[in-house]
Amino acid sequence: MIKRLLLLLCLLPGIALSQQYSDYQLSNEANPLATNVIPGGWSLFRSDLSMNEYFVFSEALRYSVGVKYTPIAVSTQVVAGTNYRFICNGEPVAPGAAPTAVVINIHQSLHGDPKIMSINDIQ
Repeated sequence: MIKRLLLLLCLLPGIALSQQYSDYQLSNEANPLATNVIPGGWSLFRSDLSMNEYFVFSEALRYSVGVKYTPIAVSTQVVAGTNYRFICNGEPVAPGAAPTAVVINIHQSLHGDPKIMSINDIQ
């Protein structure tokens, strides 16, 4: 009985690792584009922004006036820091002004605050 318990205790880590590996393979097979990103290239746009991405967005736009921007999706590029492309809804605060869709490019250096590089209308 003790030998069986020892054998089981020795095999459990291997079983757990093999399960994690098969889960990893399944997740990559379900999304084949996730592994085909070119180093230094832009990631695919995704709508599930992280807390850090919300922070970068809000810090870069903290002094912005006249339009309220709401991020919908983000794409990133790792350079000397990180470049972000946010697809956003823009709601002007002026009465009767039409909402717009924009792409906001933000750069955050390794040791600096995020800065808006450009805001472009989506046509």
